[in-house]
Amino acid sequence: MNTTKSLLSQSSAPQPTRRSPFSGKFALVILGALTVAACNRSATELAPRPGNAGKPSVDTVKTPGKPQSDSTTTNPGKPSDPKPGDSTGTGDPVSVYKSMKISYSALDFQEVKYDAKGTPVQYASQYMFNQGTGEVKRMVYDLQYDANQRLIRLDQTNYLDTRKISSTYTLYHYTGNQVARTEEFAVDGTLLVSRTYRYSAAGQLVQLDHKSRNFKNALRRTFQYDGTGNLTTMSDFYNVGPDGGYELELAISFADYDHQKHVENLMANDPFLPSVTFRVNNYHTKIVRSKDGKEISRQTVDYAYNAEGLPIQRTTHGAGGTLTATYTY
Repeated sequence: MNTTKSLLSQSSAPQPTRRSPFSGKFALVILGALTVAACNRSATELAPRPGNAGKPSVDTVKTPGKPQSDSTTTNPGKPSDPKPGDSTGTGDPVSVYKSMKISYSALDFQEVKYDAKGTPVQYASQYMFNQGTGEVKRMVYDLQYDANQRLIRLDQTNYLDTRKISSTYTLYHYTGNQVARTEEFAVDGTLLVSRTYRYSAAGQLVQLDHKSRNFKNALRRTFQYDGTGNLTTMSDFYNVGPDGGYELELAISFADYDHQKHVENLMANDPFLPSVTFRVNNYHTKIVRSKDGKEISRQTVDYAYNAEGLPIQRTTHGAGGTLTATYTY
């Protein structure tokens, strides 16, 4: 049972597994993203310490259930009307003010576009789908906001070269300014995936619960942070019975953070959570462990930065080789 793959990639994932030296059974497990997940995509990543295998801590995680209140009442079949790329909620188009691009090759990249307020309005991820024919797969996500700059809808369109092959949309529901629930729908209004979110008193995301119409077991992901606000452990669990018990499946730890700026928080979760900070700085060590605490893989990461402290190059070293990504702004 590959429940982790189901959690990270359901019907759509912002950051597909790259065809890299590190591709394999666990390559989809990082966050991101989405992220979510090139060889070293900071998006979807995980991990508890060995010995913590078992059930999530009850100190920091509340019992799953419906959010106490929901201030967003969007009708799934008739979403609110801001258009893709509209960060004002008025339906008026916005122009792209700047972008941030992470490139692995000319045809393999992730790109985020922002409006004049610095609000992300579009994310695109592209990678080589067929080495033999040169076909590329491209996923485009348009982000829509309400008048309070809260993300309320995410439209995903998937392309094979220039041919549209599928699309979905995700609606966001809030308690205050925190995302309490997201729902992903097919174009005909069929609910595909629902997720609920739990936060610590400090406002950090500590738990994500995931239910899919295509997978009978509920899935859970927990997050732990250090004092600076950097993600140190992320753990994936799956429901093992009607009593609500969860069993650890896979874990990833992140360590050796530097003091430079991290720029990939948007891509650290599927679906996107722009208001959540997973990392302030950049990690240099990533370790994937199985449910019994056995080390599955280890990667080390090196960065080069510009004068403003922003990463311009990332090199990931693992058992399968080395992968380099470049950043442009």
